[in-house]
Amino acid sequence: MGKREQIVQLIHDSGLGRIKHTLVNLLVDSIRAKPEICNDEEILIGESKLGGRPDVPTNLGGLPLRTIPSISLLKKKLIQ
Repeated sequence: MGKREQIVQLIHDSGLGRIKHTLVNLLVDSIRAKPEICNDEEILIGESKLGGRPDVPTNLGGLPLRTIPSISLLKKKLIQ
C-alpha cells in the first residue's frame, strides 16, 4: 500500500469519513531530506546542503554570502 493509500486509510479509521474528500484534496507530493551536521569543507562542490557558504567564487562584491537550501536532485538517496 502506497503512502497516499495509507493516509486515506488513516482518515477513514479515525472516523473522519465525512471530510475525507476535503482532506484528500489537501494531499500533495513531497520530497523529504534528512540533514546531517558536518563541516562545510566536507561537502563537495555541487552537493546538497542546508546553510553554510555557497559554491561561488569568494570575490563577488565583497558581501558575506550564506546558503539556504541547495539541493542536488541527482542524488537518489534524497528521494524516498
